[in-house]
Amino acid sequence: MNRTAAAIGFVAVLLAALITVLVIDGGDDPVAAPTTTAPPTSSAPQSTTSPTTTTTPPTTTAPPADREAEIEEIMTFVELRMWQAVEAGDIELLGTLLGDPFNYEPLAEAAGDSGRYFSQSPSTSNFELRVDEILLDREDCLVARVTEDPRPFLVDGQVDTLIAVLWPRLEIDWRTGSRLGGGTPTSEWMQVCDITDRDWSP
Repeated sequence: MNRTAAAIGFVAVLLAALITVLVIDGGDDPVAAPTTTAPPTSSAPQSTTSPTTTTTPPTTTAPPADREAEIEEIMTFVELRMWQAVEAGDIELLGTLLGDPFNYEPLAEAAGDSGRYFSQSPSTSNFELRVDEILLDREDCLVARVTEDPRPFLVDGQVDTLIAVLWPRLEIDWRTGSRLGGGTPTSEWMQVCDITDRDWSP
């Protein structure tokens, strides 16, 4: 499945410091994420008697400034909480925070030996995340292209851009449905948004 491949590829890039010591088959260089394609636009009908209809992805409109700030705060909190769970070796919490096994598995493995990967504990003072673009702001799904910098606490960490897909959950506010490469096509992250069975657990 395209989304599966994209998720695996992205985790390998973002967690380069972690993967260098994990047992992984193969040794190919990470494949660059596909370039985001522009949403299709409806062309003018060829005649007035046979109009055409076009299905388009959700239209992105700029939210108010206070909503933009709120979404950035949510994204920062969710990502930081994930890094803190890995550093603390809290596998149970990590399984609650992540709804995708392809993101969970390498992070859970790293959590078992977190002292090897972290130079200090992640915190609000040493973690930076910026929302570059809000892709979808829906009651049951929040999607944004973000750039995060875990270098202050992650050994050999690197600045990276990803698409974060969040699902609301009462017990933890938000759960990460998936963390995908920054160039993931709209059709793939929309598949994550439209998943109805969101109860995956390790």
